[in-house]
Amino acid sequence: MPNALQLAVEEEYNHLEQDAVIRKVEFSDWATPMVNVPMSDGSTRSCGNYAITVNPHLNVPSYRIPLPEDIFHKLRGGQKYTKLDLKNTYQQLTLDEESEVCHHKHQLAIVFGVTKFYMYLFGRTFTLHTDRKPFLKIFSPQGSMSVLAASRLQRWAILLSFFRYDIKYKSSSDIANADALSRLPLEFKHYASIESPIFHVAAQQVIQHPVKAHQIAQDTAHDKTLAKVLAFTQNGWNIRECHDPDLKPYLKQRHELSIEQGCLIWGLRVIIPPNLRKPILKELHWSHPGVARMKSMARCHVWWPKLDADLEQITRVCLQCSKTWNALPAAPLCPWTWPSGPWKSVHVDVATSEGKNYLILVNAYSKWPDLKND
Repeated sequence: MPNALQLAVEEEYNHLEQDAVIRKVEFSDWATPMVNVPMSDGSTRSCGNYAITVNPHLNVPSYRIPLPEDIFHKLRGGQKYTKLDLKNTYQQLTLDEESEVCHHKHQLAIVFGVTKFYMYLFGRTFTLHTDRKPFLKIFSPQGSMSVLAASRLQRWAILLSFFRYDIKYKSSSDIANADALSRLPLEFKHYASIESPIFHVAAQQVIQHPVKAHQIAQDTAHDKTLAKVLAFTQNGWNIRECHDPDLKPYLKQRHELSIEQGCLIWGLRVIIPPNLRKPILKELHWSHPGVARMKSMARCHVWWPKLDADLEQITRVCLQCSKTWNALPAAPLCPWTWPSGPWKSVHVDVATSEGKNYLILVNAYSKWPDLKND
């Protein structure tokens, strides 16, 4: 329960108990979650959420939604109608996808911050500061969200409506403390390029591999399939030209491919040409860590089609790796059904001793043994 509401909720429950509206119990089959709504006078209103307790057991009459035929019957005799054709509306709108994504990230940051400090903010009045003027309208406590707005925005607006807040505009330079990691000044010269530090992480991944970056770049350019992937990544993918089945694994990841020092990178994983895959496999298999550990290490550094299958093939023929395989699960015990009386069930076995054969019977109910010989 939010800190600011604890005293008010306790007073509300005490008042309800004094008026015999509620009473204390140790246990109830109909225990219901409570929702405490703060009021303008500082008190709270306690409401029960019966959606998962009482409501499923209620017989509530339902209203039948009218069929189109019923609606048309009521509209009979009409003379003027309006038809809105929105089929090709999207073709008339120019959308800035990058701007939309950026706006949604900033909106999500507001929602995340408020919900993160729910225990401190709920029940108190606070002020939100933003450097985006459209947010003053979107998240205004006094305004209402348009029914045509994106469902994501409607959910966020409903979530914020539970809080008491004001929202004000501040320029980016005045709220730099809200986003220090991205707004703190960097020590670099104005004429220097800032792209090198951005790709520094990807470059380090290339350097750490057992083969050199120039070898990977050289073999990538000479490989028939990877050369096409390299060209598509640089100039854009034309799906109509990707009929080669060898290109399909790369086509699925085309939006995540990049180029660093002439090497193809998928995320932070270097795509290894066929000629250099054997030393990479040897490096992964060097300490015989087992197939699961080898796959985990490979997924942090390298990739090529059917990489997992190549790793499984190595461990399949390696005796040392087989020792790290997980043992098969033990078969569950299946006890005999307990008999209802004597000699309803027996256990039978055959034994040989000193050239004689014996038939052994054991009563499953009393454990009485019986021995017969030939």
